[in-house]
Amino acid sequence: MFALVILLASSLPGVSAHSGDVLSAFGTATVDGVISAGEYGSSIGPITKGDYTFTIYETNDLQNDYYAFTINDLTNDGEMDELRIYFDNEHDGIVPQYTDPALIYEDAIEALGDGTFSDRHYGMISGAFQAPTDSVQDGAAATTWTEDQGYVYEMSHPLNSGDPRDYSLSTGSTVGWGLTYFDWNERAYVYVYYPTGFNVPAGSGDASKYGDILKTGAPVGGVAVPVNKLAILTPYLALLGLSVAVTTAVAIRRRKT
Repeated sequence: MFALVILLASSLPGVSAHSGDVLSAFGTATVDGVISAGEYGSSIGPITKGDYTFTIYETNDLQNDYYAFTINDLTNDGEMDELRIYFDNEHDGIVPQYTDPALIYEDAIEALGDGTFSDRHYGMISGAFQAPTDSVQDGAAATTWTEDQGYVYEMSHPLNSGDPRDYSLSTGSTVGWGLTYFDWNERAYVYVYYPTGFNVPAGSGDASKYGDILKTGAPVGGVAVPVNKLAILTPYLALLGLSVAVTTAVAIRRRKT
């Protein structure tokens, strides 16, 4: 029976990675514009696109997500440079049309080169992409710029802020993500998109252009186990417990007789 449970556990499906860019780690980061050793358990990069080389970092604890981004933008343009991360709330790639700007469908966050944070949301209005700013600011950001190295951006975002404009996640949840870096360069912006093919936003019904972020639970026995897999395992673990109980009862009965 135990062997059966192990076999079932080993055959559980993993994260469905739409673009193959998966971020998932448990931990708490300090939002100070400095990436310390061991602060982020997952990252993607370094990635080179044109003149830019960048890395994306992510971790979550039971209350917040933490994101970091480094890029070799060697000109410090302060608030004109910005990082924006877009989330696919329902994990389906759909960016709905809506006619009332008060109706919110997808979540986004933004950090500027001056260290300020903006809680945003996005959707399509009359066929045009819109990214309004949310009046409720639940997260935080910090940015540092170093000559010959570029920017370090860090942001935090609640897993569940209670704000209907934000996504609502828990450990075991998976959400899609994509980002755009806006580099102000001589009175015009240069745009950096990731994952490959993502473009503010990926497009209605096209989830393949988003990456995945799996919100991970606290480590169990030194191994971080997503809550969704624990939930799947529960009936098999219960069956294992029942089998052990029955076997023990039969053995006791045999000894008595």
